Amino acid sequence: MPIPVPKTRPQPDLAATGIRSVSPRIRRIRASLLIGALTFAGALGLAGPAVAAPASPTVTITAPESVTAGDTATVTLHLTGVSDTFALQATLAADPTLLRYTESSVSGPEGGFTSATPSATGIDIVHTRLGGSPALNGEITLSLTLTATGSGSTTLALTALTLVDGAGASTAGTSLPQTAIRVIAAEPTASPSPGTSTDPGPGSSPTPSTSASTVPSSTVSPTAGAGSAGGLPGTGATIGLSLLGALAALGAGLVLLRIRKAVRR
Repeated sequence: MPIPVPKTRPQPDLAATGIRSVSPRIRRIRASLLIGALTFAGALGLAGPAVAAPASPTVTITAPESVTAGDTATVTLHLTGVSDTFALQATLAADPTLLRYTESSVSGPEGGFTSATPSATGIDIVHTRLGGSPALNGEITLSLTLTATGSGSTTLALTALTLVDGAGASTAGTSLPQTAIRVIAAEPTASPSPGTSTDPGPGSSPTPSTSASTVPSSTVSPTAGAGSAGGLPGTGATIGLSLLGALAALGAGLVLLRIRKAVRR
């Protein structure tokens, strides 16, 4: 006996299972909302990285072409095209035997903290915004001072640059600049040789020589008298001879006086 096949599929008893019946219209509305939500989420996911990562800025480096050993040189980093930057780090490579970082000489934008630390690869420069300071946009200028030592030529090169925006995304700098600088040795200072004197011109007063072996011109050696060891002994002998002559003349006068008295008697 053939089994009869129903023309319609039997429907489950929803009341017995506790499931409420959902009309096709409601199902279509739910499906449309789900598709819209997924589409919107996908659009945000694709657009998010492009908004968070700012474009790499243009960087220039300025420094003198030459500097004399012992003097200082100011180096400036200028960034343009900066957007939404809250922190940055840069590394400036320099030969430490020719150029040495001058402590506490770095400066940066106002409203932030800027520091520089020498390292094996160069000088690490860091700038961060403080408190409620706004993000940096447009241009950033960083400068520091280097002290020249030794002599020779070297290259100042910006070897690394990283900028961090408000969302924490970092951007590495590209097309980093460099410039050449020459350190000139300092000329030695000429000092006069000991005992060297300059012949004074007419009308000028002579300058006493500072040499220890030269006798000062103000000291005059006395002239020794004939037959004496020096001027003072010679003078004493002369006075003694004069005194003896005077005594002899006085004695002769007394003798003559006594003779005359005797003749008169």
